Amino acid sequence: MKRYVFLLVLVMSLPVQAVQDSVMSPQDFAWGLSLTPKNDKPFYSIELPLEVYRGVQSDTLADVRVFNARGEVVPHELKSELEAKYQEQVEDVTLFPVYARKEADAGTLTLKIQKEIADGQIALQARGPLRGSEEVLRAYILALPELIKGESYRGLELSWPQPERTGFVQVIEVESSSDLEHWRSLTGGTVILDLRQGSETLRKNSLSLYGLKGRYLRITSNFGPGLMTLNHARVHIGRGIPQVRVDPTLRMDTYQSKDDPGAYLFELPGPVRVKSIQILPQDTNTYVQVRLYSRASQKQPWRQRTAGRVYRPEVRTGGLLDQTVLSLPGIQDRYWKLEADDSGGGFGNRPPYISVYWRPHTLLFSARGGGPFTLAWGSRRAGRQPAASAGLFNFQKTQGENALSTRVVLGAPYELGGESALTAAGPADWKRWLLWGLLGLSVLLLGWMAWRTLRQISVE
Repeated sequence: MKRYVFLLVLVMSLPVQAVQDSVMSPQDFAWGLSLTPKNDKPFYSIELPLEVYRGVQSDTLADVRVFNARGEVVPHELKSELEAKYQEQVEDVTLFPVYARKEADAGTLTLKIQKEIADGQIALQARGPLRGSEEVLRAYILALPELIKGESYRGLELSWPQPERTGFVQVIEVESSSDLEHWRSLTGGTVILDLRQGSETLRKNSLSLYGLKGRYLRITSNFGPGLMTLNHARVHIGRGIPQVRVDPTLRMDTYQSKDDPGAYLFELPGPVRVKSIQILPQDTNTYVQVRLYSRASQKQPWRQRTAGRVYRPEVRTGGLLDQTVLSLPGIQDRYWKLEADDSGGGFGNRPPYISVYWRPHTLLFSARGGGPFTLAWGSRRAGRQPAASAGLFNFQKTQGENALSTRVVLGAPYELGGESALTAAGPADWKRWLLWGLLGLSVLLLGWMAWRTLRQISVE
């Protein structure tokens, strides 16, 4: 009896994934590429290339492994954070209107600081005379809050009184300065608008301040009848430095749905994490309400992921004002559907251009056993769950940044086990059957022990 108990404990204590990985080799995967570290560190990280997403069989990337030069699986883990974490706060900014003659040049609009007080408000004095009967609103001066270490200006929001009738479209020039004497263009011509048509509203009142060096802003307009009246402004200040990067882009071909002629379908090459999708109408002056749906497989029902307005009007300065990007929270579905509200004509007779912005997973692996290492993917035998290396990112952080390197040369993809690895059967499957046989034996043994125990209790 004691021998059976010992055997049961031994079999049940075997980690299923660890045993499974120990019997797998690179040939159990369809494709691979070499990972050659360029320095001597215990941990290395890379971003998964698109070829991996094209070939994986699991939507959770469970069939991704890293092998060392001896053909052994090394500890590895995937991370799927979309954004760097940083804090952001919003603060009010005082607007200082500047009046001058209509024909005055920009130099006349320059102001000087006369006094600065503790609460951040400043007193300004114009070079020219005060507002006269022939003077009009020409500019606004904004004094942004002073930054402390680790902060940066992220964006500016403007507000104005509710416009009359159908609203307005205006092109403004935003300049920055550190001394109120020397100005440089920050955004060029920036379009702000507030349009109303029945119950519909179209509003754009924000602009990016990324990279702003000076503390002062000047807003002017050289287009149309003059600068519009503003009544409020707010600045976004970020604490910490967010990651600034250009996300990879996939240009998608669309085709119309047979069941719904007003819907456009497109398919991604794999379970990439979609950060945003650009829907670009081919015709200008397009304004349409859209809805985005997705699903992991063609057998699943569609799920709505986001909705919004897409517009591309041509403004009177000859430029285009685009609102064509819809944000998404890292969805990894392969199949997508775009529906357009056809009450206003939809996209017309020409389908929109679709561009998908996606964020690769970060792969962290341990340099155990020596390289070159092999990144392998595409296998029906790898199971549905990722390799058991949870906590590797947290452990690496305890070792400090000096323990991690991103200097890894990725080779070209090549075939390992090929198409045969994409089938459930294979030459190494006797090991899998042995594993499951032992697990099944442990269940039978546990049942027999329970029966024997119950029988002894009934006899007593």
